[in-house]
Amino acid sequence: MTSFLSRALLLVLGLWLVAFGVNAQQAPTLGAFYDYNVVGGDRVFNQSNTNTIVRAKVASVRRPAQNLNAADVWRGIENVNAAANTALTAATSVYNTAAAATPTATLNNPELGGRTYTSGVYLFNGNATVTSDITLDGNNNPNA
Repeated sequence: MTSFLSRALLLVLGLWLVAFGVNAQQAPTLGAFYDYNVVGGDRVFNQSNTNTIVRAKVASVRRPAQNLNAADVWRGIENVNAAANTALTAATSVYNTAAAATPTATLNNPELGGRTYTSGVYLFNGNATVTSDITLDGNNNPNA
C-alpha cells in the first residue's frame, strides 16, 4: 500500500503533466520543405529591380521561376520537377498542421516586419505585408 505522500506526489505530478501537455505546442515536421525558403504552386515571381537574396532553395511547381538567377538563390532553384512537387506537398502539409493548431496570439497590424516573434501559433485575419526584417526568436530551443 502506498503512502498518502506518495499518492499526493503522483497526483501533483500527473496534474503538472496534463497542464503542460495541453498547453505545449509541437512544431510541425517540415519534411522536404525544410530546405526551401520559397515554394510556389504556380510559379515563383520576383519583382524586377529588387535585391532579393534567397538563402535556401526555391521551388516553382507549374511554371519556371522568373527574375531569379543562380547568384540570387544560394542553394538552387527547382523548376517544374519532382523535387518542386515534393516541396509543395510538404509545404501544404505544414500549412494544414499550422492552420489546425490553436493560436497563441492574434495579430492586428497588417505590417508583420520590424517585430520579433517567439515560438507559438500566430493568427492573422486578412492581408499582411512584410516591408522590413522579421526576427524569429526560439529562446534557444532547437525545436521552436
